[in-house]
Amino acid sequence: LRDVKSRAVNFTDHRLVAPSSTMDNSKELLRQRALEVLATIAMEQIVSFRGNLAELRERREHLKSMRRIFGGRKHAQELFAGPDRETAEKLRKVKKRLIEVEAEIETARQEFGTPEDALALLQKIMNQPEDALIAREQTMRVDWMNVLVGGNDAEGNEISLAELSVTDELQRSAVLVEFTLPNTKTN
Repeated sequence: LRDVKSRAVNFTDHRLVAPSSTMDNSKELLRQRALEVLATIAMEQIVSFRGNLAELRERREHLKSMRRIFGGRKHAQELFAGPDRETAEKLRKVKKRLIEVEAEIETARQEFGTPEDALALLQKIMNQPEDALIAREQTMRVDWMNVLVGGNDAEGNEISLAELSVTDELQRSAVLVEFTLPNTKTN
């Protein structure tokens, strides 16, 4: 039986988040943490957009340089020899790609070019948090060795967790735990 492939459940490398003296306080701390996560997601999207826009602008400058090089080469060849089809074709491709990049930059600026656009993205994420921060209930049944067992009729203990994921990149399982301390008398 020990050679049968099985999946064990363990709780190593876990973190305590939002510990508090009451469950209500812990839930409020978790809400604040969720807001921080949502704000971070918005900032990552804004920074990603700005990075893509900067990359497009660099590509545009590179293409402009290539256009000047091929344009100068074409002009020089026309003065001394005949027209060179290879250089003319390269120049045509560079000009075409430059027009495409200019259009991409303009589209990106229209979609997300002002601080108001960044604020609108933040509002969208805050108003629809389920699009960015997904929470699902997760239930597992484990035996006495913490090995997953299947079926509702299998012997074992049931563990209910919340599975939290951020855009399928980061997934965590969480559980709210409440401890009650026994009344102790102090002398």
